[in-house]
Amino acid sequence: MADKVTSGTFTGVDVYRNLLRHTVSIRSRGKLVAWSNDVTVTDVMFRVQPAGIARIRRQGQREVIAFARGNATAHPGPVAIPEGAVRVYFNPFEHDAFVLADGTPVRSADLLIVASPHGSWVVNPR
Repeated sequence: MADKVTSGTFTGVDVYRNLLRHTVSIRSRGKLVAWSNDVTVTDVMFRVQPAGIARIRRQGQREVIAFARGNATAHPGPVAIPEGAVRVYFNPFEHDAFVLADGTPVRSADLLIVASPHGSWVVNPR
């Protein structure tokens, strides 16, 4: 298992919120490579596994079925939220995709900021 890091850059990785550790996990090729409290991801594609959503809804137990894929940077301290950034979240009991606060589905974005445990924001969501 990976050691927790406070900073570093990772290319082509999956990033997801770890609900048990209250951190952000960074995974590369299916293996956990790092944890951090504050992570930015560029060239973001949001991925959700439909079979996982059905399983979670049926069993009522959460698991990693949704993540952001892109180039991640783990930061040693808090990350400033850029002006114009909007909140984004995923809740498998409410939606089938990552959504903005108004419920608009999001498939990609230029930038994702994940500040555990405070939330996630995107810049230029699409």
